[in-house]
Amino acid sequence: MLMVPGAVTIPWDSTYPFVPYIDAIKWARDAVTTLARTAENVGVELCIENVWNGMLYSPVEFRDFIDSIGSKSVGAYFDAGNCMGQHQYPPHWIDILGSRIRRVHVKDFKRSIGNVDGFVDLLEGDQPWAETMAALRRIGYDKTMTAEMIPFSPGRVEKTGEAMRKILSM
Repeated sequence: MLMVPGAVTIPWDSTYPFVPYIDAIKWARDAVTTLARTAENVGVELCIENVWNGMLYSPVEFRDFIDSIGSKSVGAYFDAGNCMGQHQYPPHWIDILGSRIRRVHVKDFKRSIGNVDGFVDLLEGDQPWAETMAALRRIGYDKTMTAEMIPFSPGRVEKTGEAMRKILSM
């Protein structure tokens, strides 16, 4: 189950007030700890996604946040494209998060744009796909990879499928 545990800011919503970082992390940890017990009881994985929410922008902090919960049912829903938009290198995140990665989102990002408009179709951005796939293989990741493509447009499903096949073969 994908979860975004909270936010300090929402970059695309200027009306959202900034939340103090220390409060956002505490509330997120409390919420995830509570939900982890339920996840354990029902046999699901609670997967925290790295999103543009103003918190957990370091792979070390993200790893430590997951570990602080103390539950085998809590892991990461790693989003490779979100890393690029945060001026990060996805293979570094993969190496640091390791087996904590339970699911993967793929999308591409053009760093020269640098904002939410920088998300582009797969293989049209700056995502280091070969290195990202090599890092996923290094940690033994063998589960699903979901393309997160918005908005819908005619032909996008087919184009995304073709790009995913190329990415998976790298």
